[in-house]
Amino acid sequence: MALIRNNKPAPVETIDLSKVFVVRSYKKKRNTSDLHLPHLFFQELLATQKEEIKALQKVNIKIDQGEFVGLFGPNGSGKTTLLSILSGFTYPTEGKALIFGHDVKNEREKVMQLVNYIPGLLVGGVWIRPEMTARRNLLSVAEMFNIPKKRVDEALEAMGLERVAERRVGTFSSGMVARLLLAFGLLRETPIMLLDEPTTGISPETAADLLDHLRKLNRNGTTIIYATHRILEIEKLCSKVYILDKGRVIAQGSPQQLIRSIGKREAIQMRLLNFGDGVERALREMPGVERISIERENESTASVRLQVISSKEVLPRLIHTLVKAFDCRVESLKVEEPNLQDVYMYYAGRRGDV
Repeated sequence: MALIRNNKPAPVETIDLSKVFVVRSYKKKRNTSDLHLPHLFFQELLATQKEEIKALQKVNIKIDQGEFVGLFGPNGSGKTTLLSILSGFTYPTEGKALIFGHDVKNEREKVMQLVNYIPGLLVGGVWIRPEMTARRNLLSVAEMFNIPKKRVDEALEAMGLERVAERRVGTFSSGMVARLLLAFGLLRETPIMLLDEPTTGISPETAADLLDHLRKLNRNGTTIIYATHRILEIEKLCSKVYILDKGRVIAQGSPQQLIRSIGKREAIQMRLLNFGDGVERALREMPGVERISIERENESTASVRLQVISSKEVLPRLIHTLVKAFDCRVESLKVEEPNLQDVYMYYAGRRGDV
């Protein structure tokens, strides 16, 4: 029997994809009082320093039809840059990004027909006309892309905006603006959907409705790439996860595969009061603590996550150090099975925040 090969290109594939941004900063050469002459002023403007930021470094991913894929990592890890390139909004510096075999750089118009990109609130907000109503904002986009008007009503309803559809967007709260941005994304039906932190700025109820809508789209065959730092969303939604750090893919697999890959480790999650620099140093140097993630709420309060091999060995020493040595108040403490934050901490090989 002859072997039948499927030569159809993958919906999304990148090959050694890299992106470098050049940031210019001004370097002061003389006192500002010397700049009253025009030629000195322009010389000062030209005195710039260039710094290269490697947003992506040789990223290789391949996503099959109908997958729900998560991009996970801290701010600055490259998630937004990767989505921007896949959508055709940004060109790579090196390497290739292909959408159903179409190069995002050479076939940009075709790529933009296949991809629906829903950016985060800070980026997507530039699309909104505050002097227009929510419905009029959506209708203007629908007319541009020849989208049926009934899709506008469906998008408004899906995001819970039908009651405020005739209000000017300039009167909206930030949460309502976030929902309107998501409604923009729901207007178009494309085989690929890219989302960047879509639940930021919206209520838990609206977020739940959005995630249900995304599940339905995925069940109907839409390939979804979902960038977020929210662990529970990734673990509930995604069949595959790419973990990024400093522009590189440092791990990939299903959430279950990734968690199993770090071995038999445990996590100690705490909320500490009277948390100072001395406490942080002691925790980092404590025997049995492999890695630590600290999220400061204010100068004296912090959420701390420790990655350990055995909580039974660490806990007695930990409590003694916190309470006796540093007079910390342990407001909450629980031992947990590892999650994707622990996977990131393990593979990033550093002690930092996710």
